[in-house]
Amino acid sequence: MTAVTFRSAPPQVTLVNCFARPFENAIATARTCYSANGIITPEQVATAPELRDRIAASTYEAGHHTTLQHAHAQFAITNVSRQFIWTFLHSHPFYNCIAGETEIPSLHNNETTSWTIKALYEAQHDPVRRRYVKIRRVPSVDDGGNLVPNQIERVVFTGMKTVYRVTTGLGHVIRATQDHRFMREDGSWARLHELEPGDNILVNATPRYKGGARRLELHPVDGDLLHSDADNARLLCSLPHKAARSPDSTTMPVTVDSIAAIEHDGETDTYDLVMAGPHHNFVANGFVVHNSEQVSQRYVRVHPDAMAVPPLEAEALAIYERTLTQQTETYQRLIELLTPAVESLYFEIFPSRAPRAPRPDAPPVPHPMAKRWIPKKAQEVARYVLPVATFAYLYHTISILTLLRYYRICQQPDAPLETRSVVQAMIDQLLAFDPLFETILEQPLPLEATLEARFWAGPGDTAHQAAFVREFDAALEGRTSKLVSWKPDNEALLAQAVREVLGVPRTALADEQAIALVLDPASNSYFGEALNVTSMSKLSRTMVHPQYTFRKKLSHTADSQDQRHRMTPGSRPLLYAYLGDEPDYITPALVRLSQPALRLYDETMTRTWEAIRRLRAFGTTPEYCAYLLPNAVAVRFTESADLLSLHHKLKMRLCYNAQEEIFAASKDEALQIQRVNPTIGRYLGAPCTLRRAAGARPYCPEGDRFCGVPVWKLAIAEYERIL
Repeated sequence: MTAVTFRSAPPQVTLVNCFARPFENAIATARTCYSANGIITPEQVATAPELRDRIAASTYEAGHHTTLQHAHAQFAITNVSRQFIWTFLHSHPFYNCIAGETEIPSLHNNETTSWTIKALYEAQHDPVRRRYVKIRRVPSVDDGGNLVPNQIERVVFTGMKTVYRVTTGLGHVIRATQDHRFMREDGSWARLHELEPGDNILVNATPRYKGGARRLELHPVDGDLLHSDADNARLLCSLPHKAARSPDSTTMPVTVDSIAAIEHDGETDTYDLVMAGPHHNFVANGFVVHNSEQVSQRYVRVHPDAMAVPPLEAEALAIYERTLTQQTETYQRLIELLTPAVESLYFEIFPSRAPRAPRPDAPPVPHPMAKRWIPKKAQEVARYVLPVATFAYLYHTISILTLLRYYRICQQPDAPLETRSVVQAMIDQLLAFDPLFETILEQPLPLEATLEARFWAGPGDTAHQAAFVREFDAALEGRTSKLVSWKPDNEALLAQAVREVLGVPRTALADEQAIALVLDPASNSYFGEALNVTSMSKLSRTMVHPQYTFRKKLSHTADSQDQRHRMTPGSRPLLYAYLGDEPDYITPALVRLSQPALRLYDETMTRTWEAIRRLRAFGTTPEYCAYLLPNAVAVRFTESADLLSLHHKLKMRLCYNAQEEIFAASKDEALQIQRVNPTIGRYLGAPCTLRRAAGARPYCPEGDRFCGVPVWKLAIAEYERIL
C-alpha cells in the first residue's frame, strides 16, 4: 500500500473498541451452528488451532461470511476529509460516554447541587421535569482555565459499555469508557486509553464537600450586576465571588491533578452530555471532560488550517493553497453577510426574542436563544463554499466482515490516496490486535481490476459531461427529487400483507382499513415513539413491500446528510465525472436573499472551478483536483427505498429543523407519493404531525429547538421554510 504523502496532517486511526477474540468468535459461531453440545466458546476454539484454521479457510473461500458479522471494531478517526467520508465511509458517528452515577454540578438560583448524569437523562424525558434540565447551568472550562456556566443541549444514553475507574491524587474518582476525553494540563484533550498513572489532567480546583451542596455564585465579569448575559458570567464559590467585587480580586481556576490509578471496572449503563458552544466540556465528579460533540459543519465553525493538502508541487501547490485560502475567507465573510438575513427571518418567527433593553437608558440585550442560534444558521449556509478537503473526525464502528470488504475494494478510482491509507491503518490495527486474521486476509484489488476503472480511465469528455448534466436536470422538471418508479400495486400489496399478518380475509378488512391500521398514527402509536421501533413490529414490517425510486440532485454537503439514512440507498456517482469546465453547484435559498452574499458566493464558485481547470492543465490528477470542489458541488444520483425505511426518513426530514435541501427533497417525495398512492400518502408528515395524531405530547419533540411554526396544522403542500 502507498504511504501517506499528503502535505497536511496525516489521518490518525485508533482502534478503541473490539471483541476480545474476534477471529475465534467467528469460528465459535460457525461451529455452534452445527453443535450438538450447545454453545461453542472462543476459548474452546483456541484449544484446537488446526480445526480453527481449517474452518476459517473453508468458510471464507466458500463465501459463508455471516459469522464475521458478529465481531465489531470501533475506530476513532481524525484528520480525514469530508470527501473521504462521503465517498467511502458515509459517516458513522458514535458517542463517547461516562457512567450513570457520575455527578454533574448544576447551578440553580446561585446554589450548586449535584445531579447524577443518569438523573439528568431521566429528567430530560419526563414531561414535568424536562424544563429543569434546560434552565440549569453546569460548569464548563473556558480558554482561560476558568469555570463558566454553560447550557446542556441534551443528555444522551449511550448503552451498556465497559468502563474504567480513574482515581487521582486529590481523591477524584470517575468511571468512564476508554474513549472518553479528559483535559490535560496544557488544555489539550486525551482519551482515557491514551492516559496512564502519573499523567496530569485538569480537575475542579475546589474539592467536593461530603456534607451537602457546595455554594457557587454567578459573578459578572465586567462587574455590572445587571449585566446577566451568559457570556458575562463566571461561576465562583461564595468567598471568591465576594472577593471578586474588590479591585484586587482573583477568580478560582481549575487546577492540575495527577492520575493515581486506572482500573477495569466492569460494565454499566453509560451517558453523556452535549453542551452548548463554544466550550464543549463539563465538570463531572470534579474532572474536566469533553462532551459528545459530533463534528458538523452545520454548527461547528471551521478553521482554515483544517484542510487536506495532497502531494502537489510548485505552482500547482500554490494554486491549491490560494484557493483554500479564498474559500475559507469567503466562508468567514459569508457568515457576516448572511447574519442580517438570518436575524430578519428569525425574529419574524420569534418576535419575542428580539433584542430588548433591560432599562430605558441601557442598550438592547440579545436574547440568549437568538444569540446562540442566529450565528449557527449563518454558519450552516456559509459552509457551502468550503472545500470537500475540509477535515472531520468521527467514530466509525463496523463489523469485521465490512472491514475486510473495505480492504479488498479500497483501491477504486473514486477512492483517493487518503482512503487507501486510512483503510490500511484500520487493517494494521486489527492485525496488531488479532494476528489470526492474517490467515484469511486478501490483498486489495489493483486499481485496473476494479469495475469502475475498466470504463473510466481518466478525465472524461467535457461535452459528454455537459450533455449528461442538461439531460438529468431537464428530467427533474424543477424538482430536487423526482419519483421515477414505483410498484403500481403498492397499496394493494400493503393491504394484503396486513391481512396475512392478522390472518383475516378481505371481507373482514378492506384495503383502506388495512392501510390505516398500519400507517395512521391514531392506530399505530409507534409513530409517536422517540425510538424508531417500527422495524420490530410484525404489522409495521408490512411496509417493506411498497417500493419507490427517486432521481435526485443535492449538494455534496446535503448528500452527506442524506447518506446517513442507510436503509434508503442510492447509486452515488464518481465525483471525478463532475470535474467539468463549468461551475456546477447548488445555491441555498438564504444566499439568494442577500445580493452581496450571492455575488460573493458566485464569484467564489467561479474562482474555484477556474483553479481546478488550471490544476488540470498542470497535469494534476482528478483525485487531487476533486479536493477543491466546494460543498455546494451538485451530486446527481438515483435512490430507492421501501415504504418502511422511506417513511422514517420523511418523518425526520420533513421537520423544519432538517437541512434545507433534504427538507425540499423530502417534500417533493411526499407530495409525489400522495399523488400516485393517495391512501398511503395521506399519512405522511413531519414528526410533530405524526406525534399529534398518535396522541404523544409534546407535539414537537425538539424542546428549545422548536422551529416556531405549528407545522402539525399544515398540509405537506403548505410546508415552506428558508431557515
